[in-house]
Amino acid sequence: MYNNLVLCLDSASGGDEASTNEWFDYLMDDSIEIISKFTDDDWKQLFDELPSKKPLWKQHLVECMTDFNNDNQMKVFVELLKDGDVESLYVLIGRLFSFHGNEALSMLEKAGILNELTERVKIIVDTPEYSNMPNFKRYLEIVEKEGANIKTI
Repeated sequence: MYNNLVLCLDSASGGDEASTNEWFDYLMDDSIEIISKFTDDDWKQLFDELPSKKPLWKQHLVECMTDFNNDNQMKVFVELLKDGDVESLYVLIGRLFSFHGNEALSMLEKAGILNELTERVKIIVDTPEYSNMPNFKRYLEIVEKEGANIKTI
């Protein structure tokens, strides 16, 4: 299954309009289905090869992660949240909050990365190039508002 996922994500990661349309028209749904059938060996291969993948490939991977109760999908998120580039991090935060709202903070706390991620986002938004990115601003607003009320789920 992993090789099928790679074919989908590689096809969609060309960066041109045609590959973007293809991604949203059907490759994303195909990728979601493929990931739902992953075996332990598929997950191992994904984790082994993930660091070498390009940012757009990682962003597409995040877009097809829909089951955050799945330990492997959460591990992908944690890895990318820790080490991802700014654009991938932006997509990750948006995806996480779009599926889980404020509960996302509890998930990040449980994964042990809430404080580290918050500090990283603060540094990013202090950079003029990234200061107006809504997902980052929203994240920091939610952390400030809900921080004392976070419960590990």
